[in-house]
Amino acid sequence: FSKVTQAFIDLQVVLQGAEIDNAADKFEKLRITLTQSEGSVQGAERALSELYRIAQSASVPIEAMTVSYQRYTRAVAAMGGSQQEALDFTEALAKALRLSNATAQETGSVMRQLSQAFNKGKLNGDEFVSVSENGGRVLDYLARQIGKSRGELQEMSKAGALTDKVLLQLGKALEKIRGDFDVLPKNFSDAWVNFR
Repeated sequence: FSKVTQAFIDLQVVLQGAEIDNAADKFEKLRITLTQSEGSVQGAERALSELYRIAQSASVPIEAMTVSYQRYTRAVAAMGGSQQEALDFTEALAKALRLSNATAQETGSVMRQLSQAFNKGKLNGDEFVSVSENGGRVLDYLARQIGKSRGELQEMSKAGALTDKVLLQLGKALEKIRGDFDVLPKNFSDAWVNFR
């Protein structure tokens, strides 16, 4: 190797090492945050393990998904639901977004809009429009699950009736979403998201 080639190789090794260290730091921060929100180390470890599995299978960045999961889990808990229900909703959402061909940016946007909807108790206005535009299959699965059309969902949104309780019904469509998702071809960019 020439000195320039060797220097380039050495630089790549250093950068990859830094990226691995950065990923480890991010993962530890997620674990700490989940421990606080779940109330126990065991609950946090289970949630993080499941969120990591979901992120890997759906090729969704785990950071955005974890932040959104924390907001969903508060809504589920307020309704007397379980951690598993929050995880099912999160997985259904991530995979429905992937089935919608949503980009990483669109996925993050939809997750953020839905987490805001959970904070206020309903999905309406610009949040509904964003979910409709960037993650259309999410609304298709939800509509099918509750026996409504997309148009009826839009009317529910305008009337303030698309509540967090209704939105959580997406988690009950998980088996159908998994079935559709399992036939989706994987590609290199999916593997790259998983690596990062």
